[in-house]
Amino acid sequence: MGSKFVAEEGLLKGMTLPLEGATEWVLGRDPDESQIILEDPSVSRKHLALRISPQGIMAENLSETSPILINDEEILEPQLLSNGDSVKIGDGYYRYFSEEEAPAPALIEEPLEEERDTIFEEGEAPTSEIDIDLRRRRFGASAALSISSLSCQK
Repeated sequence: MGSKFVAEEGLLKGMTLPLEGATEWVLGRDPDESQIILEDPSVSRKHLALRISPQGIMAENLSETSPILINDEEILEPQLLSNGDSVKIGDGYYRYFSEEEAPAPALIEEPLEEERDTIFEEGEAPTSEIDIDLRRRRFGASAALSISSLSCQK
């Protein structure tokens, strides 16, 4: 899996921009000048240049009217992007993810059977959304996943 930008705020929120198939990309509104097109009126025709370097991906501002910000700081010269950087392009905020995958969230360690604190008697299943919510709060996301497929009977 390659590097990418994910739009977190702005007109293109939710859009993923993969950085693949080249060593250099221009991001902007102009389809004739940009390899990655951002259909957002707050973005310049040629807004941002990205280049692969031995250290990683370098970002360079190309816009005179709306400079990019990396982690809320204006960049005046090319800057190396780090995994998780916030990049403001026009009015939108994008999160940069490098090729290395972000570490997986830590799993909630399940207590031993004799240590388990439960709100239900053995063999009793949750009977409502409230019961499921209580289990989710008490045992974390792993319990929520395991109980989400239970059918609720009254």
